[in-house]
Amino acid sequence: MIRPIFHNIQNAVQAELFKATQSIKIAVAWFTNDLLFQVLLLKLETGVSVEIVLNDDDINRNSENHLEFDVFINAGGKLHWAKGKKLMHQKFCIIDDNVVINGSYNWTYKAECNDENIMIFVAERDVVIAYCEEFQKAISNIPIEQKKINDEKQETATQVDSLIEEKHIVESVKKLMDIPDGVLLDDIVSNRLLGDTSPYDISPYPDLHFYDEIHSFSRRKECVTDRNSEFIVAQKNNKYAFVDEQTLLPITPFIFSKYQELYNGTFEVTVDGKYGIFDLDKLDFVIIPFFDIVDITKCSQAERTILSEHHLKMVKYEDKLGILDVLGNVYLPCEYNEILVKDKYHYVAKKGEVIYNITIQ
Repeated sequence: MIRPIFHNIQNAVQAELFKATQSIKIAVAWFTNDLLFQVLLLKLETGVSVEIVLNDDDINRNSENHLEFDVFINAGGKLHWAKGKKLMHQKFCIIDDNVVINGSYNWTYKAECNDENIMIFVAERDVVIAYCEEFQKAISNIPIEQKKINDEKQETATQVDSLIEEKHIVESVKKLMDIPDGVLLDDIVSNRLLGDTSPYDISPYPDLHFYDEIHSFSRRKECVTDRNSEFIVAQKNNKYAFVDEQTLLPITPFIFSKYQELYNGTFEVTVDGKYGIFDLDKLDFVIIPFFDIVDITKCSQAERTILSEHHLKMVKYEDKLGILDVLGNVYLPCEYNEILVKDKYHYVAKKGEVIYNITIQ
């Protein structure tokens, strides 16, 4: 089976990685996407072999978004740094020697903003064999990065910190999942992994050391969605992301500094200080966060009532005012110095020295 992917590539790659049961082999030029990286750490914890070859350059080692590859190595991952004269420009992944992911997509956050594509090949033996041979060529004569050995005191302190953090997170997960006191999370996880029936449908990965906090999130009953799972919100480095409740894996990057549900899985969000609206079901922005939100307390009570009742937002872009609704419809483009709201469809707006009476059709 061959499946082309042109949108939500990160989520597609993440889903395939999560299915791995034996091995993951990755050859990519650049890897800075922490969401994909965390899946690899989870897979290492479950005994899956993970091997990566990357370019040995500043992007992978020292960029603002560089990953903690020491953590990967210490967890048992195998890492090769390609240092040849020719640029290692591969972009493929082999999962369980049965699935191949290949395309233009580098495993970086920047790639999420580009027009990229991948092909997913499942059980295509000739393709798998060819890529396995190419991977062996890519890592030939490149030594595996060695695990760093801490001195005994540092190792002990790290283990103690890890145990304290794990206890805190496990208790948070138990509270979130409404697991009663006296029931061990490890027992539930063991039952899940052995295939036994458990009354608690939780992820088999309780050690969420890459989250600072997790918060419960109850979807509105009237929300209609084709997804089978609910969502929670995780916090990391003072940024939020939406997380799948079943897998406990992020389904969005950690980019939201604020979020507030509007209705039916639609959220007002703030990204880098800019206002936008995010649709959790579609995993896409209804309003891309380019705008500054306007303080409407300076508007009259009548104007505030009209804006609130009709779910309208007065926003500012490059110091010009406009009116949007929460579905992303533009009532007035951001090109006015002043706006007076008469009702949902009637406005008085000033552009420069010219005053317009505007009726929305």
